[in-house]
Amino acid sequence: MYIETDIERVRELAEAKEDQNWRFRTFLKGVDLSVKELDSIAHRQYKDIARQIDCGTCANCCKEVSPKLSEEDVTRLASCLGISPSELTATHLRTNEDEDAYCFRQKPCPFLRNNRCTVYDARPDDCRSQGRVRFQTHPGGEQLLSLPDRLQRIRAAQRGTVAV
Repeated sequence: MYIETDIERVRELAEAKEDQNWRFRTFLKGVDLSVKELDSIAHRQYKDIARQIDCGTCANCCKEVSPKLSEEDVTRLASCLGISPSELTATHLRTNEDEDAYCFRQKPCPFLRNNRCTVYDARPDDCRSQGRVRFQTHPGGEQLLSLPDRLQRIRAAQRGTVAV
């Protein structure tokens, strides 16, 4: 399966498939599976897709996502950079909209060079979890659009009307 990594093309696809995405969300609300079962299916789908993603080729998460940084993240990152947390905050961070954490002042991430993280070992917790299934707009998220068909087949199989 081809996975689109050009962020402009991903935006175009997301806009073109907006109606399909809403139908999918509506479908999920009515599916006769527990949250745990749905979560399990979504994670299996994620594993199939994630194997095919080369973060060093894409790096769209680092270019488009604004991770939240906790005080612990700020301290760890500042230590890695050899500066004080207040200096890191003054030069690279701002308070996020909810004012409960920090985020980077700019996109892409100021520590992204040649699609590689220059502070990988000290990266924020949000960055550590990047690539995990999240139910929010995310570059490449349209790849999960095959999920409704699979869920419908699973539901039919549970009823004994079709094989998965």
